[in-house]
Amino acid sequence: MEQDQEKRILVILLKSVKIKLRKIIYAFAFFLLLFSLLYSSRGSESNFRELFNYKGYNIVLISLGPLRSDHLGCYGYSRNTSPNTDRLAGRSFVFKNNHSQSSITLSSQMSLFTSMHPHEHRVFSPLESTSLNIKNSTLTQILRENGYKTVWIGPLDNPWVDISRGTGRGFDEKYSHLPDTPFFELPEGRKDIAWDNAFAWIKNKDNRDKKFFMALYTDRVHSPYFASDESILMFTDKISEAIPNSYKKLFQKTIKRIINNPSLIFLESSIEKNKHLFLQQYDIDNLKGQDYQDIMRRFKELQADCLQSLPMLFDRIFWESIDTSNKSDMEYVKALYDAEIHEMDETLGILIEELENSGLLEKTVVVITSDHGEEFFEHGSIEHGGTLYEEATHIPLIIFLPKNGGYLEVTELVQSIDLMPTVLDLVNIRIPDYARGISLLPLMKQDKQVFSGRYIYAQAQNDKISCRIGNWKYISDMNMDGESYVLNGKNEELYDLSSDPLEKVNLIGVKSETAKQLKEKIEVLLSGK
Repeated sequence: MEQDQEKRILVILLKSVKIKLRKIIYAFAFFLLLFSLLYSSRGSESNFRELFNYKGYNIVLISLGPLRSDHLGCYGYSRNTSPNTDRLAGRSFVFKNNHSQSSITLSSQMSLFTSMHPHEHRVFSPLESTSLNIKNSTLTQILRENGYKTVWIGPLDNPWVDISRGTGRGFDEKYSHLPDTPFFELPEGRKDIAWDNAFAWIKNKDNRDKKFFMALYTDRVHSPYFASDESILMFTDKISEAIPNSYKKLFQKTIKRIINNPSLIFLESSIEKNKHLFLQQYDIDNLKGQDYQDIMRRFKELQADCLQSLPMLFDRIFWESIDTSNKSDMEYVKALYDAEIHEMDETLGILIEELENSGLLEKTVVVITSDHGEEFFEHGSIEHGGTLYEEATHIPLIIFLPKNGGYLEVTELVQSIDLMPTVLDLVNIRIPDYARGISLLPLMKQDKQVFSGRYIYAQAQNDKISCRIGNWKYISDMNMDGESYVLNGKNEELYDLSSDPLEKVNLIGVKSETAKQLKEKIEVLLSGK
């Protein structure tokens, strides 16, 4: 009787705290394995090293942009946006406080592949022509030099992810991430992620003769946010007629706008010529059956005579359909974003399943991250690129290590430049001297000393820079002075994220010593000392 009563009490306690049982099991398994290796009679030090030795293992790096961490279940989101990601996270290392080096894709991706700060690699936006210095090798180049077959699955001609600027160096094979299905035959709402080339590559047994590094990128959750009606209705109770949720609807709306006002996109000197060309090539009826890549190439042909690129006009017209000051509109936009995440997660689930079915997952390190977050008018901005608030820089980092198999939550501050040294450390390859990041292996081993009192940095497209230590975060403007960047003291902000996680109360005039300390750290960083 007494034992029965104890069991009932235990059940009630477990229900009341709402703990996810799977995470407990995985965490227990991880620590049990760690304990057994540390204290086995065969020699604890060598066994511990073996637990984190992945020399010769495959590496799959998945960049999902622009994905903010607080819209994933494994980061505490209440909506079921990411069941497959959460499932893998349940047996992985989940870094709860990971931040991007930039709130713009091109710059952030370069930092991820080089472990350099944006002001060092100087690859900022498609509007500039700077490329990575030839003396700095990318993660891909280093892996290839050490015997890895290297594969890129992602944009091949997208200026915002321009692999010709340096991130594409070192790849043996490059494939598009776009679907083979003709553009206008895609299911309503679906956008550009397919990764069919990745699935085919993994299934091909000829590709298993040597270790490989596969980098996959998608901007599946980029604005304009498109998803199927079925996915949207998982996160809202109705479909808006005013806000387009597919490329077809947005194409129709855009073309009508251009017909009525061609100066939206064309230079006055060539309106008639390009108006005719546009209508001839891009009429909705004529688009049916055309390859998506071909359409994008033709957009580029027109761009010399355009005031802005057609995809940018699509984005502009999408946001013109939305009243950003209207809470209902913004909640609907978030529902579209969540629906996109859900559909992206489905494809991610297929990728993990393909790795499992082919027997590769057990010998593959899998990394899931993002290039930056996304803004929904929390600070008066939409999308990303112009600010450095948490919604723009706080991104997921999930690392699956086959031999571990347990769940471990890491809360220390880490950043995207840590990824390159971490991957190289895992596969026992020397980390280059120019790497500014730190290997995360000590944190995985529960050694937190090296990360105590650490400063992390980020940079926006419009010459803003931030510095953070613990819960204190400083943001300021900067500008070029000759060949160097310097702070100019304009638009300074200081936030205590422990009491103000939404960054609403600027303490710059209240905590002047804290602001000075963080400002001096930025000045040292920019000086290169």
